[in-house]
Amino acid sequence: MLHIIIFLLFQIFISPCFSRKNILLIVADDGGFESQVYGNPVCKTPNLDALASRSVIFKNAFTSVSSCSPSRSSILTGLPQHQNGMYGLHQDIHHFNSFDKVKSLSEILKKKNIYSAVKIDNEDKTQMGYNSTAEAK
Repeated sequence: MLHIIIFLLFQIFISPCFSRKNILLIVADDGGFESQVYGNPVCKTPNLDALASRSVIFKNAFTSVSSCSPSRSSILTGLPQHQNGMYGLHQDIHHFNSFDKVKSLSEILKKKNIYSAVKIDNEDKTQMGYNSTAEAK
């Protein structure tokens, strides 16, 4: 019994100090299931296949709206667009920002001292809460 308690204490207190988990979230507008990862034989994606072989793959994930900005905000906040404030693609109400009280995945990770970065083609990167950004080319 003592061995089990020591093992559990090690897992809870010591183990997190030695290992950090990595999360790579790939979100591609209009990407769908066209890659080879999802069984499409036409689109050859060997690098994604190699990554997928040691990854978690979402095969039944969806958002409640077909437009890119609200879909992306649902993925990154965990809330549907009517709760996160991103109603449509061309909205002037919030200037492409969610409601102030809504926290994105990057903001939640930052509070837990987990580094996050993004490569995205978007002019207003300062509102997203990432530690660093890179220009899409």
